[in-house]
Parts: sequence; C-alpha cells; structure tokens
Amino acid sequence: MKNKVVGMRVELRDIKPKIWRRVIVPVSTRLDTVHEIIQVAFGWWNYHMWGFVIEGDDYVYLEPERAWWGRRVYEASDFNLESFIRRGIKRFRYTYDYGDTWEHEIILGVVREVENPAAYPVLVGGARCGPPEDIGGLYSYYRLCDALRGNEELEEHLQWCADYDPEEFDAEIMSAKLKRITIRI
Repeated sequence: MKNKVVGMRVELRDIKPKIWRRVIVPVSTRLDTVHEIIQVAFGWWNYHMWGFVIEGDDYVYLEPERAWWGRRVYEASDFNLESFIRRGIKRFRYTYDYGDTWEHEIILGVVREVENPAAYPVLVGGARCGPPEDIGGLYSYYRLCDALRGNEELEEHLQWCADYDPEEFDAEIMSAKLKRITIRI
C-alpha cells in the first residue's frame, strides 16, 4: 500500500453537539503518530496516558507486557493503520487521559493513492473546539459551557477557562500545526 492515504474521522464520544476532526493520513502511519495527530487536532498537550482499543485488544505506549483486565496489550508504535485496514477494520476507539476519560470513535474512510504521501497529514474538516486539558471530564466540561453561557452560579469554572470558546474551530491553525508532525513508519 505504498503511496496510499486514508481519511480518518475522529469524534469525541458522548458530547453534543459533536466535536470532530477529519484528517487524511498515510496508511503507513503508526498508532503512536495517530495519537499525536489527535492531540494536535483537538488542541491538547499530550501529557496523559492514552490507548487504542481495536477488536478487543489494547494498543498503548507504556508497559504492553502488563495484561490489563485480562486483555491482550500491544505497543502502539509497533502497528500502523495499514495493518488494520488489511484486516477490514474500519472503526476503533481511542482514549486520552484516563482521569478525564476522553473517548473517541475513529472511523477510517476510503484508501486512495497519492503522488506524495509525505505531504500528509492534512486536516480537511472539523467542528468545535476540543475540551480544555484537565477540565475534569464530561460533567465539568458541560458545567464550563453553562458558565460561559452566563450561568452565574457556575462562575468559578471561568477562573482558568474564561477565554475558552466551545464553538471555535480554527482549521488554518490546526492545519499548520499538523504539518509539523513527521509520519513515522
């Protein structure tokens, strides 16, 4: 599958309205780089634990030899998207920050050939700003959004997130940041 790319839709689960990104990446992209792409695309700082669950197996960055909950665990950097595409896998999960537990659904699209896969990743769409780092999960995120809409009872949530705009999505800035990612194969 040399010189091939795949569209990847990444959406945060359980948040309404949806927060999502669509990125085109080489099929040779390793899972640890997919993690890095998601971090940039959602505006996070990449300092929490993370992992993928693909067909019941865990792909993580730390101590894969340790069994988690009786499931098989693999090193994320040992697998690329192509290995799953060849098996017909079109969807899988990604979790960032096991405290806040930001769960994502990743949907792989059409694979196509390109002249220069090194020109990727490319952001082609998205909606809404990713939740602030360390906000405290879904409940705290919704409380922050209520405070931003003027709920005076929740003003304490604005102390460190007053400039956050949940509707903001700057594709140009995110695209420029994604260009700095080197696809490791």
